[in-house]
Amino acid sequence: MTAMRAEAPASAEPGHCGEDQICGTVNAEDMVRLDGTDWVITSGMAGPGVGRGGLFAISVGSRTAAPLAIESAPPDRDFASCPAPLDLARFSAHGLSVRRDAVDRYTLFVIGHGGREAVELFRIETARGRLRARWAGCVPVPSVAGPDGKTPATGNANAVAALPDGGIAITVSPKMDHGDARSVDRLAQGSGAGDVMLWHGSTGWRTLAGSRLRGINGLSLMPDGRRLLVSAQTERAIYMVSPGSATPVRIASELGFFPDNIRLGDDGMFYAAGAKGPLRDAVLCAFSAARVCRQAYAVLRIDPSTLTSEMVVEADGNGDFGIATTALRVGDALWLSSFRGDRIRIFPARGD
Repeated sequence: MTAMRAEAPASAEPGHCGEDQICGTVNAEDMVRLDGTDWVITSGMAGPGVGRGGLFAISVGSRTAAPLAIESAPPDRDFASCPAPLDLARFSAHGLSVRRDAVDRYTLFVIGHGGREAVELFRIETARGRLRARWAGCVPVPSVAGPDGKTPATGNANAVAALPDGGIAITVSPKMDHGDARSVDRLAQGSGAGDVMLWHGSTGWRTLAGSRLRGINGLSLMPDGRRLLVSAQTERAIYMVSPGSATPVRIASELGFFPDNIRLGDDGMFYAAGAKGPLRDAVLCAFSAARVCRQAYAVLRIDPSTLTSEMVVEADGNGDFGIATTALRVGDALWLSSFRGDRIRIFPARGD
């Protein structure tokens, strides 16, 4: 089966919102669905031209987006070691994960940049169809080995996954200077590597053995609650890692794009999205003042029961949308978001 080939929307004028778009988000690098509700939450990365980042809520029914108001509160007991309250003025939200705790109650896990490198925790309530969010604490990202493998470096987390035992998994690599062309070149050439790290309140952080990958990026928990899907962006590959496994298992390789986030959709399938053009150009654009990164993008669908995969979307970027970083199956549609832009792009979900 061939991937869906998308044409550019009729209008690419700033401010115009087409029928296949949801406008009102800011640099929505990632998205998650609050199961059993009408809500999708997106991250919002701060950066040139947009100022503050944050979180956004989208109503699935009305397809409207708005900033998610966050209530301040002391950290919960489980995260009392968080060194300081969240500075919303500096908060830049990156990767997301959500855990359903009870009816109408969820915990949102967010990779936060800006004032600090940490996993920020939020308690969300959805009773009576209304969304309420409060900050609940943080878990600072640990230092990691630098590019030389020895010198400690600031850890830069990318993706996060909530674990069923109350723990947290993240993908992390040494923090790089995105304004330094040499650092960007090293990343694009595949010299940078990172790991999956696991956190539990009783033991703190530890590196998951056998998880080291070049260009480590997206992360998603398999339905068995134990194995993890991980994207190796510079390798153009998807791997599976798990506790007790000495080496990562490659399940998709030689992809025609650079996979970013991996999301489980309403249909029980995983979707990985990413840029098709040169990775160096994508990284430079992500941290520029460009309103949109116009590179082409693609989406891969992965069947968790067979670990087989197929390309389902290939599309060119334009003045409205480019470089999808997340693909999320929502009902009978496929929602795509990007780390640069003010909207979600919607495709009809392709039949099997």
